[in-house]
Amino acid sequence: MFEQRRTVQLRQDFSQLSSRPISANDNSRQREKYRKFLSAAIKSLPPRQRDSIRLYYLEGKKQQEIAELLGVERSTVSRRLKAARQSLQKLAALFTDAGIF
Repeated sequence: MFEQRRTVQLRQDFSQLSSRPISANDNSRQREKYRKFLSAAIKSLPPRQRDSIRLYYLEGKKQQEIAELLGVERSTVSRRLKAARQSLQKLAALFTDAGIF
């Protein structure tokens, strides 16, 4: 159930990044397009942001757990996640403006 909530949260966060929301009813080609974009976009993030995103969304860890793993304050993890989401939002806007989404 927790992993399902994280998946829904990731979908909601990414929907906010794109001008077109992702729904469970999207065809598989469109979902694959979003998945590839998101994967490439995450890989383009600075390592600290990328690690925070990976641990939070893909591994389902809480911010405090991530902080302990990385040896930083929870607020640092929160800032890294926020910065990563902002970077992803900018990339999504570029792709949307270019007509890719």
